[in-house]
Amino acid sequence: MTFKATFSFANFQANNPSAPLPGIKLDVMQTELSSELQTQAAKIEGLLRADGRLRNGVVTIDSISDQLKTLLGPRGGVTTYDLDPAAFASDEQGAAGVAQDLIMTPASTKKAVDSLRSIAQQDRAKKGEGGGVMTAELTKEAIDAQRPLADVSSFKPSDAHKTLTVSAGEGLVNALRKVIAVKVQFAFGNVATGASVCVPVEVEGVEEHDRVLIAPPAEHPLGVLLFGHIATPGKVTFAAFNGTGSPVTIPEVKYAVTLVRF
Repeated sequence: MTFKATFSFANFQANNPSAPLPGIKLDVMQTELSSELQTQAAKIEGLLRADGRLRNGVVTIDSISDQLKTLLGPRGGVTTYDLDPAAFASDEQGAAGVAQDLIMTPASTKKAVDSLRSIAQQDRAKKGEGGGVMTAELTKEAIDAQRPLADVSSFKPSDAHKTLTVSAGEGLVNALRKVIAVKVQFAFGNVATGASVCVPVEVEGVEEHDRVLIAPPAEHPLGVLLFGHIATPGKVTFAAFNGTGSPVTIPEVKYAVTLVRF
């Protein structure tokens, strides 16, 4: 610790036996001592784990004694040896498959594989001919050549033999599905406990069997369930069921309604 007292209370009391101890100096010394204790505690926390053992990485090779270094043995990694360039097979030897006692590098290995198993040509891959290796790109092109992709702009029932891509499928679904989003304003009024109130509202474009999704406003009372159905084209019947256990009054508010057609 580096704390050192700068004032002697023993000397002060010996020289001033009837005077009280100087409180200000006592507070200053206590503050300095507390700060030093916190500093030392932080240093100790950096060295020890919660279980009282040293933290990983605290002890390094440079922090141990020479005697311990001697017991551990010499430092250093794995011993490596320089190999004669003649120990490696050339690209030609690898491709010919005649290098039985030579070292193959990744580059010479790839060239050897390429020479022994050639990559299929694009035109032969599309025709389904040849015995070469098919890459991912060649495989896709061969499939596209055998099964043409459907185009959503010209997709017809007669195109059933064509492959439907993700984008074409999404476009087809969106074309078949119609979504109408509107905001309607009305009041349910008084709704008794356990009862329902229905309000018909005209909505242009809706058809029978469309699905009705209702988003109530923030002030809508909890426990009151909202429903919607279409009995006749162009008109949506909204219903509110009171499950709160007491009568409620629902004033005129605006509802966000989404109608989905499948």
